[in-house]
Amino acid sequence: FGIILLGLNFLHRLIDASKWIKYFPLDITNDLSDYVSLLHFFDVYGYLANVPNWYNGFILFNTYPPGWVFFTYPIYKLLGNLILASYVSMVLLYILGGVGIYLICKELRITNKIKQILFFLLVFASPMLIGGILKQGRLPSLLGLVLVVYIVYTSLYFKERKVDWKIIFLGLTFFILLISHQAESILASIFLLGLFLVKNNVERVKIILSLLFGFILSLFWVIP
Repeated sequence: FGIILLGLNFLHRLIDASKWIKYFPLDITNDLSDYVSLLHFFDVYGYLANVPNWYNGFILFNTYPPGWVFFTYPIYKLLGNLILASYVSMVLLYILGGVGIYLICKELRITNKIKQILFFLLVFASPMLIGGILKQGRLPSLLGLVLVVYIVYTSLYFKERKVDWKIIFLGLTFFILLISHQAESILASIFLLGLFLVKNNVERVKIILSLLFGFILSLFWVIP
């Protein structure tokens, strides 16, 4: 019964949020218009450019990470509509999150479809997250959460396996997470610490090198 309630509420709010496409979000309890403006300014001015026509001007991405804009920009260029691209990116992130949850369930040998759906809804359809994402439009936070799901999957994958060349995907995921949302980067480090503690010294070095690789990739934004 709880799964049904969470699922119906999630679907209702997801469909209701499609009104973004027709009615620009001008209400005072949303962050979406701000993120859409970053996408627009990136298209007009470019990365780390001076944006003169917003209050007294500011340097784009000087204080806020660019990950979600990088993710959504190709969608925007394809569709040509800022709000539609933002909505499509949100739907794609939920799909990617669902794939990540499925991989975690597969790793934990959870084959029951109902339990897999419940797991997804508990992570992505909680009332707090629905308020943050589908009401306020905090899409960079959603991207961060999806990346945390894949960090968790990677940690579980290597928990019972030898750390090999595939650990490079951990570094790439960590890189995207670092330039997407910092709060989720801190959350992900807890799971990475758990993986680090159960491995031998050689494998720990490989994990550290992979994370260092991801950090180096992020320096184009971290340094400025």
